[in-house]
Amino acid sequence: ENGANIYFRENHLLFSSSKDKMVYIYDRNTSSLLNTLEEERDFTVIPGDNGVILYFSDLQIAKLVNPITNEILWEDDEAKYKNWLYSSDGIILLKYVDKEKNIKIKAIDLLTGNTLWTIAEDTDSFKEIDYDNSLIYDDYLIYLSRGVGNGDSLELINISTSEKSNIALPYVYSIDSIEILGNNSWLLFTKYDLVLLINR
Repeated sequence: ENGANIYFRENHLLFSSSKDKMVYIYDRNTSSLLNTLEEERDFTVIPGDNGVILYFSDLQIAKLVNPITNEILWEDDEAKYKNWLYSSDGIILLKYVDKEKNIKIKAIDLLTGNTLWTIAEDTDSFKEIDYDNSLIYDDYLIYLSRGVGNGDSLELINISTSEKSNIALPYVYSIDSIEILGNNSWLLFTKYDLVLLINR
């Protein structure tokens, strides 16, 4: 595959090319090329504001690299990431598969590589969390949980503590997407061309 991805950070723009196994780091204000990261193996980029995690799925190794100096800040040789979700305020949220093949989400301190918390839930909604059906807002990872008979709900995971909460939704609606308006007001778009406005 000759895929490429662009990631916007606070001060940098990262362009990742799987074709040449490189990451190009640009200054967001001047567009100047600041540095390049080059590896011999295929890798996945997990960007943060204070570093870039390179994940080598064939070796199950992850390392945090300073994008300007190339200094390796930490390395994890027991990584088995399924994919990454978000990076927010120095915390990386990752989906991974444990030794018993359970899908879990864990929060990693970007600067140290230490695991802050890990959670698992044996539901399809939890296992299928990705960019298309989740978002980050106000220190929460939010995703839609499909109910059977009792209606859908919005599940909220506190990024700092891993504590969970939920907001029950009317069962007559089937939510396709969520848009945050701010001030605790959310728009929920349904399959039936209806829009719900809820206030937390």
